[in-house]
Amino acid sequence: SLLVMAAAPECSSGPPEDSLRPRAQGQQQQAHPQSRHRKQYDNDLIQQRIRAWQPLLSPKWVIATFVAFAAAFIAIGIGLVEADKSTNEQRVDYTDLANGGVFPVEMEINEDMNAPIYVYYELTNFYQNHRRYIASRDYFQLARPGDVSTNRGANGDC
Repeated sequence: SLLVMAAAPECSSGPPEDSLRPRAQGQQQQAHPQSRHRKQYDNDLIQQRIRAWQPLLSPKWVIATFVAFAAAFIAIGIGLVEADKSTNEQRVDYTDLANGGVFPVEMEINEDMNAPIYVYYELTNFYQNHRRYIASRDYFQLARPGDVSTNRGANGDC
């Protein structure tokens, strides 16, 4: 076999020759202009040399993990179902009560309710980001207390 050794060119981008020689105990390494930049990216995280946990996935361990997670999620699900059962929901359909305009809606509540009480309404076949809906939004009407008027003002195109 033939072993060939070649000398490195003078303008090599590698470390200077001084860094290859052993240093005395008190001697500091000369700061190379690019060495600070190189050290910034030479850490275990960036170079992906961090030790990682690699579990042994035996069947017993996997089954035990699944059973533990299943028990936890079943308990959470039971709690959510019980919380949902304790809510009071009333529905009133007022489609045929009036053709636009303001009108009272009466509800009969058969049980006591604790504060705060939230009232929601449901709209069918209505899309809130439709351009006619967005153009008709009146922030002044939403912000002021008092009676709601049917005065359409500048937003009368809806």
